[in-house]
Amino acid sequence: MSDSNKPPITLDFSQEWVGINLGSGGQTRDKPGWDGIDIIGGKKLSLESILPYEDHSVDYVFSSHFFEHIRDDLAQHLINESYRVLKHRGTIRITTPHFEKMKNALALGDESYIRENLMVERLDWDRLGYANNPANTVVHYYCNYKNGVESTDSNLPPDYIWKAMCTIPQINSNLVIENAQKMNVEEFSAWLLSECPQELIYAEELEYENSPIPGPRSLGLGHINWWTCDKFSEFFTNAGLSKAQEMQKPSDQVFNVHGTGEDRGIRGRGSLWVEGYKI
Repeated sequence: MSDSNKPPITLDFSQEWVGINLGSGGQTRDKPGWDGIDIIGGKKLSLESILPYEDHSVDYVFSSHFFEHIRDDLAQHLINESYRVLKHRGTIRITTPHFEKMKNALALGDESYIRENLMVERLDWDRLGYANNPANTVVHYYCNYKNGVESTDSNLPPDYIWKAMCTIPQINSNLVIENAQKMNVEEFSAWLLSECPQELIYAEELEYENSPIPGPRSLGLGHINWWTCDKFSEFFTNAGLSKAQEMQKPSDQVFNVHGTGEDRGIRGRGSLWVEGYKI
């Protein structure tokens, strides 16, 4: 069997190892072996970021619901950097919303999939007068942004420092369904993003109304990118990694170690999980 066809090495978490959580949002949970990386040298991850590890020194790279928040050029740069620092046969695992599956469900009228796997109560939408329906739910996963208003949504953790209201473009639901039927994932994403106020969808900072925190608040981008297994394969192989393989919802011990609970709830049910490795 050629090296490129061999399955990834199963990590032995009983031994000493190094894992990176890219775009962790500060949620490293103090788990041994894991380093959460959002900021390097006092700056957010960017095209200039160099992961602070020697070549071939990391066993595992993990990223959860981060890649939909960044542009393609930064995604490729971070995957390239992941390749550099991974050991031979080291594994990269990434999860994002399952954009293809949700678009297809909407196009086929499979509302039960969307209601059971993607929909949650959205108090901010009630406040804004937005319908919490399958079409708007799919729009939310494809493109959402902060509008400079404090959130009152109880779904946000009580210590969530931004408390930023997350909103979506208002588009007729029938039109959303019609375009889901005739567009591919890339076209559908581009169309929805074009319907967003560009000064907000790509805003890195916003001044908040009636905020107790003075000055502009750093946000990070909302959902601005789409991913499929094929797209990840392209980015992986560009970097020298194996092709991406879609996984079923993982149940391996990485979650006991990492402690994010990403295999549970909405993020477990409505996510795309891909994995590749350093050839």
